[in-house]
Amino acid sequence: MGIDPKLRGIFLLVPTMVLIGCVSTDLAQGVSPAAIKSIELGMPIESVVHIMGLPYAIEAAIHQQHLIECPRPLPSLRFEPSDASSISLRIDSALRSPESCCTGELEERSRRFTMEYSRMSGPWEISPMVNVRFDESHRVTQIYASVISHSSFREDEYVYLLSTDPLDSAATYSTGNYYCDDRLLEKYFGN
Repeated sequence: MGIDPKLRGIFLLVPTMVLIGCVSTDLAQGVSPAAIKSIELGMPIESVVHIMGLPYAIEAAIHQQHLIECPRPLPSLRFEPSDASSISLRIDSALRSPESCCTGELEERSRRFTMEYSRMSGPWEISPMVNVRFDESHRVTQIYASVISHSSFREDEYVYLLSTDPLDSAATYSTGNYYCDDRLLEKYFGN
């Protein structure tokens, strides 16, 4: 005796819907809606680490102009910090080193970096992401939380944005340099 064709469709549809909508949270231990909202523009690294803990990774990308004009561009700096005290030292030594720029023109190079408080999840899952960006003085210039989807059936969503740049790529979601969807912040970043 076979399965009714109508039921067979339902048995195939339900697992597919579950796979498309699964949320996988791989957030650093200190991430919460309250922690995200307490980060302020201009805040130093030490204060961010005190509030949200150690990030999973830190990435300092080479300025785009440097990549275009450089005959032998160097990869971005990316590392997983083991303790809070070494973060500033490691970033400074890497970005100010002559080896960090193929032409030695360090002034032409951006010294900005990002602390990543989340990791991408599997191919069919929804990933809550949190990043804090800093300027060359190691002060916060942006914090954003978003929900990244690997599915073509769902759009990525900005959940929270606080930025010194009103022309930020997420500005379409906000008026000026601030945006917050409290419902989504609690849903994806609450404990």
